[in-house]
Amino acid sequence: MTAITIYDDETGEILRTCDVPESMVQYQADPIGGEAIYRGHVLNAHRKRIDVETGEPVDFTPPRPTPQHTWDETNGRWLSRADRNAPIVTAIERLEAQQPRAVREAVLTGNKAALQQIETQIEVLRNTLERD
Repeated sequence: MTAITIYDDETGEILRTCDVPESMVQYQADPIGGEAIYRGHVLNAHRKRIDVETGEPVDFTPPRPTPQHTWDETNGRWLSRADRNAPIVTAIERLEAQQPRAVREAVLTGNKAALQQIETQIEVLRNTLERD
């Protein structure tokens, strides 16, 4: 198998990356007009572009969509506040899903400890959410 990357021959933007059998490499060598091929390892289209002068991959960071976006080096993409808050919101939702049992226990036994514990955990998470 050979890794090929098809890219825009004017901008260097990666359009498609795939592994193809050796027998298909020659067939793939004639891309559609406006496209070119880089042969080598599979490239991450979010982190790389092809330098159209040299035909070699170069590091690339896309433009920041808004000032509120932050670059996530791990995933190689811009994250919005909603993206950054998503794991926290998910954790809050999991805790809220536990509340009906805690409420039933509080009503039936008068013991509000479980309900208070859930509420405390939710409050801690809410305080870590990014806000305007």
